[in-house]
Amino acid sequence: MEVGGRDYGSIGADHGDIWATEMRERMRALQLPARAVLLAHHVEMKVVAMMVKSGARSGRTIINHAPCGFRTGRRYRLRTVLGGRDPEM
Repeated sequence: MEVGGRDYGSIGADHGDIWATEMRERMRALQLPARAVLLAHHVEMKVVAMMVKSGARSGRTIINHAPCGFRTGRRYRLRTVLGGRDPEM
């Protein structure tokens, strides 16, 4: 994964790493719904946290799984929780 020209290597959907913590704090500060904060550990959200922290305007990520909730039809997934919002996280 690359954000703003910096290689971050690979990351997973761990709940306890620094990026999940950063994203939870940011989502709460933006007063997003509590169910949205539950998704802070997802890789897609961690990339947003990295971009915000570094001030990056671009990045490159390869995700080796189907996007959140895509195959399972889960109700709580990034698209349904955040809606059409383009979060300036």
